[in-house]
Amino acid sequence: MIGGAHVPDEDVGKYLYATYCESSDNKNYRGDPCPEWEELPEGIRKHWTMVAKAARRHFAFRLA
Repeated sequence: MIGGAHVPDEDVGKYLYATYCESSDNKNYRGDPCPEWEELPEGIRKHWTMVAKAARRHFAFRLA
């Protein structure tokens, strides 16, 4: 919950991906430019969404 509203896991995944891109000078692991979120294959977007879910569970447990 942020400001009383639930942020969808996909939106958090998109934010985490954008943070990764920013921290890597917008380069992926091969040194190629990071594609925009919408250009990522669906499977990759799902992986980032799962990272968001895992982080949410981890911190919810630790903060409870």
